[in-house]
Amino acid sequence: MPPVVLLHSYSGSADIATQLLRLTPAKQPPRYFFGFSSAINGRNWPAALRVLQVLPRDRVLAESDLEDAAEELCNDVTQAIADAWKCSVVEARATLRSNLQRFFEQHNRAAEQLTEAQCRSIAAALFSD
Repeated sequence: MPPVVLLHSYSGSADIATQLLRLTPAKQPPRYFFGFSSAINGRNWPAALRVLQVLPRDRVLAESDLEDAAEELCNDVTQAIADAWKCSVVEARATLRSNLQRFFEQHNRAAEQLTEAQCRSIAAALFSD
């Protein structure tokens, strides 16, 4: 199991999200992070809002999905997350920024622990026909 997982533009149910959260062993850093984007989740915000209401705030990430409109889309999804959390956009943005930093710290720490043999094995799997 990877040390940290981002569920990109999570569109699963609140029940599945809750079950995934239970898979992280006690006293370990959060393993699952749930990303939300306007481009994907905006198609069904009511479902995304139900999930956002059951997730711990420290597991949520904002995504943009479209490079040419990244700032506008991140603002849209941050506003939607703030609405779900019933907080200000400033508070939501601070939480999302902290979550993103923690996600990358965990990802980078895990990557640094890979041995050269593990890196070769991963590369071979990724680039095999």
